[in-house]
Amino acid sequence: MIVGGNDVSYGSRPKDAKNWKEKVLAEVGRRLDPTRTHFLGKRPYEDCKKVLQVLSLHTYLSYPFVLSWSMLESMASGCLVLGNDTASVREAVRDGESGFLVRPLNHQALAQSVGAALSLSQPQVHAIRVQATRQIAERWPRGRGRWALEEVLAESGQRHS
Repeated sequence: MIVGGNDVSYGSRPKDAKNWKEKVLAEVGRRLDPTRTHFLGKRPYEDCKKVLQVLSLHTYLSYPFVLSWSMLESMASGCLVLGNDTASVREAVRDGESGFLVRPLNHQALAQSVGAALSLSQPQVHAIRVQATRQIAERWPRGRGRWALEEVLAESGQRHS
C-alpha cells in the first residue's frame, strides 16, 4: 500500500518524469504485482492510521530529511518499521529493539533487511512492536509538541517584554 499524492512535498520533481509515481512505475512497474500493489493516493489522517495498523512493515526511506510524523505515527500504531540509518531516524528507532535501520541508498541491504524483518517470528515482531509503542509514548507523549511550543513562546515573550 502506497499512500500519498503525486505532488512534491520535499525535494524536487524528477527531471525525466511528470512525478515520482510515474518515474517509479517506468522503472519497476512491469515487476509489480498489480494485485498486491495499491496506490491509495492522499488519504485522511484516520485512513492513514488504519493503513499503518495493518501493515506487515513500514519502510521509511526519507533521505536526508528530518524525522517525520509518519515514522512516529507508525511506531505509535504498533507497526514494524524499517528506516534509513540517519541521525534523525536514530532518534526514534533503536536498531533491533524498536525497529530496524538500513544504510541509505544501499538497495541490496534494503532488500535483505526487508526480507529479514518479514521473516521474524510472531513473538519477535510482537516484542519489537511493543517496545516501539512504549518508546513513542515515553519520549513523545501526545500534546508534547504543543507544550514545548507554549514554553518557547512564553520564554520569547518574557525576553521581549
